[in-house]
Amino acid sequence: MQTLWTLGLRAGGNVATGVLPGLSVRADLVIVVEAPLDVVSDRLGSRRSVHSRTQRLPGPDRLAELRRGRELLGELVASSGCERLVLVNDGDQRPPDLARGAAQWVLRAAEGVRG
Repeated sequence: MQTLWTLGLRAGGNVATGVLPGLSVRADLVIVVEAPLDVVSDRLGSRRSVHSRTQRLPGPDRLAELRRGRELLGELVASSGCERLVLVNDGDQRPPDLARGAAQWVLRAAEGVRG
């Protein structure tokens, strides 16, 4: 899914409804972390590493790309048929806490308990 998302984001246009749906996503579960785009943009802009093309964009362009990325991810997940776990982070949760919550959900799912 990550590769398809990156290809779709970099290709521009409406690739998700063209080429990408014909490609198969083989995953049992997709974990999506939803966060306010302004929080994501600020975090990207303040990172020390600069390996992401998106983080090097000026603020308004970065927000536009993040919006497009969120829409593309939604399309890919919806067309994949994969089970989806959505974690919501308002910007206050630390990544280890989110990871712990996801791991707990996966363990409960493996034991047959959802929620």
